[in-house]
Amino acid sequence: MALFNRLIIFFAILFIFQNIISAVPTNAQKPSLPSKPISETTKNEKNYREGEVLVEYKDKTKLEQKIEKINSGETKKNSAKIEKHISDKKIALLKSESKKTEDLIADLEKDDNIKTVEPNYFRELSFSPNDEYFDYYQWAFLNTGQTVGGVTGIADADADIVEAWDIEKSDATQTIIAVIDNGILYSHPDISGNMWDGTTCVDEDNSSIVGGCPNHGWDFQNNDNDPNDESGHGTHVASIIGNVTDNSLGIAGISRYNKLKIMALRFDMDVYTEVDAINFAKNNGAKVINGSFSGTGYSSLEKNAIDNFNGIFVAAAGNGNDDGIGDSNDTFHQYPCDYTSTNIICVAASNQNDQLAGFSNYSSSSVDLAAPGVAIAGIENYPDMDSPSGYVLGDGTSFSAPMVAGTVGLLYAHNPTASISTIRDSLLKSSDHLADLSGKTVCSRRLNANKSLLSIINETIPPETCVYPVYRFQNKQHSTSYLFIADENEKNNIVKNYSESWLLNGIAYYVYPEQQSELTPVYRFQNKQHSTSYLFIADENEKNNIVKNYSESWLLNGIAYYV
Repeated sequence: MALFNRLIIFFAILFIFQNIISAVPTNAQKPSLPSKPISETTKNEKNYREGEVLVEYKDKTKLEQKIEKINSGETKKNSAKIEKHISDKKIALLKSESKKTEDLIADLEKDDNIKTVEPNYFRELSFSPNDEYFDYYQWAFLNTGQTVGGVTGIADADADIVEAWDIEKSDATQTIIAVIDNGILYSHPDISGNMWDGTTCVDEDNSSIVGGCPNHGWDFQNNDNDPNDESGHGTHVASIIGNVTDNSLGIAGISRYNKLKIMALRFDMDVYTEVDAINFAKNNGAKVINGSFSGTGYSSLEKNAIDNFNGIFVAAAGNGNDDGIGDSNDTFHQYPCDYTSTNIICVAASNQNDQLAGFSNYSSSSVDLAAPGVAIAGIENYPDMDSPSGYVLGDGTSFSAPMVAGTVGLLYAHNPTASISTIRDSLLKSSDHLADLSGKTVCSRRLNANKSLLSIINETIPPETCVYPVYRFQNKQHSTSYLFIADENEKNNIVKNYSESWLLNGIAYYVYPEQQSELTPVYRFQNKQHSTSYLFIADENEKNNIVKNYSESWLLNGIAYYV
């Protein structure tokens, strides 16, 4: 009778969810990587930043005089500008848009007020893996501005994984990450050393499996112990997390000391086998599950299984519509990303320039953060390809999710008993805020593995730093009138419907949208005679004075934001 009921549930779920849950990405870019770096990949051969010099003045006063001249516009148009300075140390960073570093040094050495002048030298981290493709293709770990997949990146527009390696501890605990996908090519020499042991294992019902799991997981599609990958997607995903680092092969995994062990769970692309896989992961000690898949059907059984998993479930946000353009998950729900489960972290994809990838889904309520997901290198096991090197590049939130899953695994490796809320807060509250992600992810976040790991090691969860950009508009009829908008919808409405009156200058600064401790509200007043004139007041007494004595001229709109 139990078996009959089980089959009834299976077919009911299969009927509801068939052709709904699909692997991400739908538009994967999979060029093969050659055995040696290709010509499109560039590296800066110089060991310093071109057009920049460090200057030490003999006297603090001379530095301050130089700054004053620059601020007053007395310096020549093409002369070097002071980017930053440390007055107490008499040191300044000078930058020129037109002169080379060597020419700047030659000019500044003639200045009797300067004690020392030298290039702004690069420095490298103490650890750099010897994996063949690391320097050239793994921009998500370390973006030096290299060209990958035909796109030149911006230096440091990455997840700071390499920086995390310098604080990762060699005695960290091994952590199991379950990859629920279409299997893993577990025999590949670049990942085999980081596969979950599986010698002794239990099934989804917590019963011992005779013979164990010698192939590092379970196949819930064929109901056997061989979760080998026959289509490529799962292998690519798993290799981002768990490839062996510093083994002279292919690409590096997310752990410097190879502390992340991959559990291969092949499912049949439906909720029934997914639930079995989640329970298997739970029963066999996984702390993190990577789910690089999505679907439009809400399943209470799927949500309950995730809720009951005592760890973090990392979900892909999805890849938008058939035209390759990302959708809002608030309009077109994607599950499991959009469940309200406290242990789900949903991930969008960012590119080499710290922008939301054009194909990536987004939501300011359900998509927690973005992570690199464009031109991401991984092991090639796609049957329609013949890659001589065994590695490819891929686009998709499928490949941004394992960036986060691997980072979460590092956090658990350094604090195995941490609560779900502690891990979640360490990850999210330590992430970077990007202007391009405003309104696209919760708090405009992009993964920063280094800050997150530092947070969990030091046991210091940073305060909520959910900041938003303030956009400045200039009135086209009255050039001295400005409007500052911190609301994304209001900004878009002005751009769309009032472009004849208001010109968008760009982002003026960043603020907090909600009250927090030690923040001051900024009030917005609108001029009653000139409706396009606004006044912003951050002083409570001044605000009250205007309300009391100048109400015939100024209308209080309310609080614009907090600073």
